[in-house]
Amino acid sequence: MVSAMTNKRKDHAAVKFDVAEALGEWMNCLYLKGKWNGDSTYNFIHHRDADGVSGISQLLQEEGHQVLYQPGLKINERPSLWHRLKALKAYINLTKKVPLQWAKERLDRTGIPRHYAMIIFSEEETGKIHHKAKELKVSTNSLLLWALDKVTYKTLLREGSARKWVAPLNMRPDQSSSENPHMIWGNYSASIVTNLFNSPNQNQEEGAKAIHQSIKDYLKNKIHWGSFIYSNMARFIGFKGTLKVAKNIKEVGTGVFSNVGMWPHDGVILNAEKDFYDWRAVLAPSTQILPVAATSWQWKGHMSLTLQLHPSLNQPEDFALELLNQWVKELDPSIESKGTLHNWNQYPECPQQLF
Repeated sequence: MVSAMTNKRKDHAAVKFDVAEALGEWMNCLYLKGKWNGDSTYNFIHHRDADGVSGISQLLQEEGHQVLYQPGLKINERPSLWHRLKALKAYINLTKKVPLQWAKERLDRTGIPRHYAMIIFSEEETGKIHHKAKELKVSTNSLLLWALDKVTYKTLLREGSARKWVAPLNMRPDQSSSENPHMIWGNYSASIVTNLFNSPNQNQEEGAKAIHQSIKDYLKNKIHWGSFIYSNMARFIGFKGTLKVAKNIKEVGTGVFSNVGMWPHDGVILNAEKDFYDWRAVLAPSTQILPVAATSWQWKGHMSLTLQLHPSLNQPEDFALELLNQWVKELDPSIESKGTLHNWNQYPECPQQLF
């Protein structure tokens, strides 16, 4: 049986999460898992220690399952240094401020929202979402982001506002065919930046295809390689330099949408004696500079969505649930499942001074 080797390296990308906490945010990621009978449990893994792929792989191994390799990019040929620096310039241009206009005045504060919202779809409902994306000839990821963007625009932004979405991209190489796969732990991702200036009120097909094409162009032009350099800039400027840069950032964008994909993949061998959980979900941190934080994770055919709104958005405490249910309705009005609202206070790990 193939065994995966461990790739030990310095995780420069982790520094930005320590910087965010130095500025008053909380960068722990919450991993939830449960059974249909209502039993559930959770784990926290700090973002400095793992991105989504690394965190999920770690949890599965700790539960007694085998992870032979981690998923990665099918096309991941590293361009020359000149091309990567050119991509870095293009990435920095995309990160520049856009005319983002919030409907409600923002609060100048950091910290944790009091609630988050979550939904677990049935296999049939999950299939509907994938089928819809296939019909439109877009990725499920593009469809999810289009619907999230549309409801965010309608509820949180002024008419005519631009939007900037950031989506993490796993930069690990594809090792599904490797005879000696190695595990890359920690943070090994870039960001896809999607700037949207048009009204999202066009029909589902037009909107989803526009976002899908934008992401395709981003990857075709290899801008993610420039983002990968930027993500690891602490290698060159350290914690103090990263902190100085972060202090000058007032607003980056609308939010972050993280899709960790479909699990278990072919490289995961579940231990039948320890395969207890029917569904899983994950929450990524929301921050003042990316205040809308949404995630998607599919486990055993059941997609989960989570959503939280940073307290700087100055919204009612239950508004995340309303926004989540509108997100689902935009995806497919026939879906009957409804989201649930959860209190962060139920977790003793949450630092109370940040509420």
